[in-house]
Amino acid sequence: MITKEQALVADQFHLGECLRHVGPRGGVKISSYVWRRNGQTKVWKIRPTHFRVPVKFGLYKHGYVTHDAYLEWHTEINCPLSAKDVKGK
Repeated sequence: MITKEQALVADQFHLGECLRHVGPRGGVKISSYVWRRNGQTKVWKIRPTHFRVPVKFGLYKHGYVTHDAYLEWHTEINCPLSAKDVKGK
């Protein structure tokens, strides 16, 4: 879940659920879709809760993080697989 304040300052956004797979011999494989900011966040004075962040994935995929789909996205800081959690487990 992402908030308007996070959308204004974050540079990377994760789409969907980030997963950690442990193989049969103990190898760890992390799967996450990391999108990066591609421009300035659009906000409206009339609708203070609305926002739109342009994002990019790879070379050709692009889209927006919006107030409508805020439940599908989370920031790198709020990722359940952040660097602190990987080292601690």
